[in-house]
Amino acid sequence: MLKVGIVGFGFMGRTHYKCWKALDGAEIVAICDANPNIEEDTKRAVGNIGDPNETVDFGGLKLYSDFDKMLAEETLDAVSITLPTYLHPDISVKALSAGLNVMCEKPMALTAKACAPMIEAAKRSGKVLQIGHCVRFWPEYAKAKELLDSGKYGRVLAATFQRLGSPPTWSIDNWFLDEKRSGGVALDLHIHDTDYVQYLFGMPRAVCSFGSKTPGGGLAHIVTQYLYDDGKVVTAEGGWAMMP
Repeated sequence: MLKVGIVGFGFMGRTHYKCWKALDGAEIVAICDANPNIEEDTKRAVGNIGDPNETVDFGGLKLYSDFDKMLAEETLDAVSITLPTYLHPDISVKALSAGLNVMCEKPMALTAKACAPMIEAAKRSGKVLQIGHCVRFWPEYAKAKELLDSGKYGRVLAATFQRLGSPPTWSIDNWFLDEKRSGGVALDLHIHDTDYVQYLFGMPRAVCSFGSKTPGGGLAHIVTQYLYDDGKVVTAEGGWAMMP
């Protein structure tokens, strides 16, 4: 039985809780969150997917507010890291260095440079580091990948992806809207389609992105073209500027 801890228990932490609970071979044994009132406050942690009325059974779970203490006291096999993006590298490296497998939410980190220590820690430990690019596994997207790989409908000439929504205002302290902590619309939202594009078609030869900013200076909308040597036209669009 895989013993699992969850680090960060807001909306996405609760989503990971649901997924782990659905697996026969896994048992959630500990939750770590800096909020001392997490048992009550998680009820108000709603987001853009899932059922906000789903409950969490805290019975039998050990609650921590300090990740180092959780590592020292619990015998874990894996952790889900569902913290704000800027915290991913440090916590992931600690977990991997402690011999744990890591499921880290997307985006992996704010920069490629910040990703490097995570990759190195995974190599040193021999443990799994998986980034939670969930779109690959959603049934309709998995089917599209299957059809493309089969060649049933021939060569792809063009592909367009669109992911538009209202600003994500459900995060504590509105960290989603702070690009220095979340990466903003490009890294938190648009990255879904960037990952899926390269999953479908491989690494593009070049990428070109254009965006528009809010009055406050943050990126509100982005359009990216992915250039491939075979001439296919691939475009993705993402934005947080839609009205609720």
